Amino acid sequence: MTADKNDTNSGYGCGCLALLGLIGLLGLYYLLVEFTNIARETQQYEPKHYIGSINRAQQDYVLEEGNFTDNIAELGLGISTETTDYSYSSHATPLSVINYSVSRTSDLESHVGGVFLGNIEQTGESTTFAILCQAKSPGTNRPPAPIVENGRLQCAPGTENVDGGNNQEIFIGEDWKLVDISANYAKAGEYKQAIDTAETITESWVKAKALEVIATELAAAGKSKQALTIIEKIQAIALNLTDAGESEQALRVTHSITDDSIKSKTIQAIVPYLTTSAEYEQGIQVAKTITDYELKAKALDAIVRRLVATGNPERAVQIAQTIQSYYGGKEKAMAAIEGYKR
Repeated sequence: MTADKNDTNSGYGCGCLALLGLIGLLGLYYLLVEFTNIARETQQYEPKHYIGSINRAQQDYVLEEGNFTDNIAELGLGISTETTDYSYSSHATPLSVINYSVSRTSDLESHVGGVFLGNIEQTGESTTFAILCQAKSPGTNRPPAPIVENGRLQCAPGTENVDGGNNQEIFIGEDWKLVDISANYAKAGEYKQAIDTAETITESWVKAKALEVIATELAAAGKSKQALTIIEKIQAIALNLTDAGESEQALRVTHSITDDSIKSKTIQAIVPYLTTSAEYEQGIQVAKTITDYELKAKALDAIVRRLVATGNPERAVQIAQTIQSYYGGKEKAMAAIEGYKR
């Protein structure tokens, strides 16, 4: 009897230990799965956050500089282009910029964002549109860029929209469709068709962007004389807007002038018509995009003169101090401002 009792207890004890062991293994497996999921979500957070930040910074950059940039460092975000899991890059054109996060491992999805110039469908107002897409499958290949189809911006096949806040319908507008057609002609070397298409664009600023693309393609093909002719067309648009009292739009168009000499002269021609602090600041930003120091200084000096004439000597001093060597030093810069007051 005693032996039977001990055998029964012994079997029962072994069953409990096995059950406890199984529960422990299941618990451990669950924790490992959860840990893996959390780690993966953390890895996927990085590219979404980075590309979203780059998209927003590109939107600010194009408003200030008049163009997008290939150089992520210029955006001032402090984002490294190489991290443990992803490589980051941007490809800019006068009309859009595509921002990539490409997975460095085969088990993570890549991402692609885009910022496009366009119009708000309801109002026709020019603005920028951003989109963020994720590859549907993991891998180390660069995902396809967002596409414009039937005038609407969307993720390309093989990718899906992951920007939860971007539920608005995005409309590129008829003028921007023509910009795209004109750009394709220019890239194919069919410059006459490109120019003819650009001339049908109604909005001045948009037409200037189309002409900028043509001038860029001509310059890249070694046709500098023809490119200069196109740049002069952009200058004419800016000056016509100035004559019409649309100085803000004129400065916006001047962003598209790629020749420093013509850009400087255009700014100097527009400056006497500036009336608000916002217009002055816009003019300063455009002038700062000029790479040649002397030409930049001439444009900024014209703004300094206008600021003095309109009773804003403090801002005039601030700008003059950024181009001291143009006047021959700080003291001569201050003396020049005193002279402008007379």
